[in-house]
Amino acid sequence: SHKTQIRRVADGANAPKLTGSGRHGQLQTNHVLHKSLNNDGVCHAVQFGLSLLYSSLKKSGIDWTCATIQSMADPFVPMLTLCIQHGDKASGMQQNNEILFTSLQCLGILLKWNLPQSKICSQTLGPPVLKLLQGCCGVGNGGAAGGKQDLRMGCFKALILLISLDNRDRHLSAQTTEQQNSKLPKDASMDDTEELLNTPMPLSPKQMKVLISLLHSAILENTEQLSSATFGLIKSIVSRRYISAEFYDLMVVVLKLSVQSQKESIRQQCCQIFLQFLMDYPLEPKRIEQHLRQIVLNIQYEYQDGRLSALNLLTSVTTKFPTALLEEHCQLLFLPMVLQLVNDSSSECRQAVADCLMALFRNVGVEKIHLLYDYMVRWIGGGDGHECAQSLQLKRTSAQLFGIFIDARSDYLKNKSSSSGSDATNDLITLLHGVLNTEAALATADPLSIAVVDGNDTDNRWEVTYFTLICFEKIAVAFPATATNNYEMWKMVVKCLIHSHPWVKQVSSRIIGTHVSSMDPTSFANLAVHTPSKKKKNSRKSSTVGLTSVNNPSFIIHVQGSLYQLARNFCFQINIVEHQYNESVCALAIKTITWVIRAMQHFPHLCFEEDDNDAVNFGDNNSEQGLRKNGSADDDDNDKCSKKTEGGPVLWLMKRLSNIAKNKGEKRRESVFKCFASFCTVCEGQFMIPHLKLMIEPLHRATREIENGDQYSNL
Repeated sequence: SHKTQIRRVADGANAPKLTGSGRHGQLQTNHVLHKSLNNDGVCHAVQFGLSLLYSSLKKSGIDWTCATIQSMADPFVPMLTLCIQHGDKASGMQQNNEILFTSLQCLGILLKWNLPQSKICSQTLGPPVLKLLQGCCGVGNGGAAGGKQDLRMGCFKALILLISLDNRDRHLSAQTTEQQNSKLPKDASMDDTEELLNTPMPLSPKQMKVLISLLHSAILENTEQLSSATFGLIKSIVSRRYISAEFYDLMVVVLKLSVQSQKESIRQQCCQIFLQFLMDYPLEPKRIEQHLRQIVLNIQYEYQDGRLSALNLLTSVTTKFPTALLEEHCQLLFLPMVLQLVNDSSSECRQAVADCLMALFRNVGVEKIHLLYDYMVRWIGGGDGHECAQSLQLKRTSAQLFGIFIDARSDYLKNKSSSSGSDATNDLITLLHGVLNTEAALATADPLSIAVVDGNDTDNRWEVTYFTLICFEKIAVAFPATATNNYEMWKMVVKCLIHSHPWVKQVSSRIIGTHVSSMDPTSFANLAVHTPSKKKKNSRKSSTVGLTSVNNPSFIIHVQGSLYQLARNFCFQINIVEHQYNESVCALAIKTITWVIRAMQHFPHLCFEEDDNDAVNFGDNNSEQGLRKNGSADDDDNDKCSKKTEGGPVLWLMKRLSNIAKNKGEKRRESVFKCFASFCTVCEGQFMIPHLKLMIEPLHRATREIENGDQYSNL
């Protein structure tokens, strides 16, 4: 009877022949497979065979490039296709899932081998896989997906291979795409574009709409197990440049997830997909602007991880966009990034914004760079030190932008100097000097106007000075000759050594340390020629004419008394109260003081002004005194150095350090003792002998305090 035939096992004489000329006849008996899968025994046998096949394909290391292996594997492709097509007719749900999942796993390996039957079966395999995916997603079943996550993932991976199958021959695909692009009219509608660009897909247009709908719901599920396969399928569709209104809407959701997803891997994949979409897909100018506005808006997202993801996407856009298109939307990107650079509370995000701005500067043309440069010049010249906070923010922002600009486009300053005839770099240094001079004048007029709490200016005014010095530091690296010859700027850097904020101290110390480290303290002024000083009578201002040098334009030689100013200000950095101690600042101070004392030994005349027997200063001391009130220990300000000082500037410096170490303070004493140790290491023994008493006195005092049970026991 009919029921008996259904339950009959096809073995022995009834088994299909896999050899001889009639071995392909089994494909004509697919209805037998359709009926036999209703038998539990057959289902278990099929599942066992599929498991063996999958284990062999995965673990045995088969050389799939071998022609013999390919001929043996080729017949399995249509057989596995039949299992997918009729597997849902099996009697048991569990057996059905196992057969389908294992079949998809086997096909996932065989389809990569580019077998002859793969291209034939790919056109018939797509619809049943999509139908299977619909069942796994609960479509038509009240939304009950059940426990079919593995099967869903297998369906997604199978569709990835099917959609990517026609792209194996990449050079042909590239030629086809180029030909199709050349045929596109500029005002082509969505339907015309779809007809011209779409290559044959394993699914019909209606089936693709269903697939995109399933992808839309899958990416919103935020399931980590499915995310790799889901976004992999979207990538394969993007690589085929499939165009439909539904797919464009899906890209909007992808852009949203690139910021809002809580998983970093999903955010990264969304950024990659959307970037490829922007680069490869035909988009109207209005739609491009809309997408860019949304990306710019995303950099203001509430949470840091989302902002970082949006900034990484924006950096990729500014790097990979065509120059003409980037210049068209340059201002749309520039101004929001500048605001975010100033207002973002996260240091990581601010660094990401700086990287994005650097990419923008590097990839736009000269005309747009000139426009952006003019913006920064206008901002840095906005008002004096007594104007509103908005003017102060503009100066701070402009100084920071100039630092980024020099890293990205130092060539622009060189070309601008050669084309205009003026030195653009020197003009920029003049602007920076004006900012520092304004801030110094404010501190001199009213030292207490800069409130200090634990070494920090409460109104953040220190940021203007800090970013201005950062910019000058970068100029000194990119244009060393121009920076070295601007002596007025160096005088301002020396003044900043005694600023109240540790960051300003650190960057100014780093600039000075880099400058002096390039010179030998025992010979850097040997070529200096003594010339008469051009100084007005009764004038106290420092002269920059008394000494000249043929090969060394350093301000230490040309600005008289600068060596003394360096020693005095670095001693001020060391002589700091305990709660304001900064290890990096003191380390730089110790290193530079070691260089300074050797220079004082060989060139003591550099410590004094011409024809001036009193202590030398760069202008007014009020600013230092005001800053000292806000955070230094008591300083012996009466101990000044002059030509009449017995023992010269070296003895003065040793006395100054010895007096600093006499006062209690663990960190202060430790810094002075490190200075002494550094002196003994680099200086000659005969040079140090006259100063041993000055070094031993504070050491003896610290030792006695330890013996008496003083709190500074670790000294």
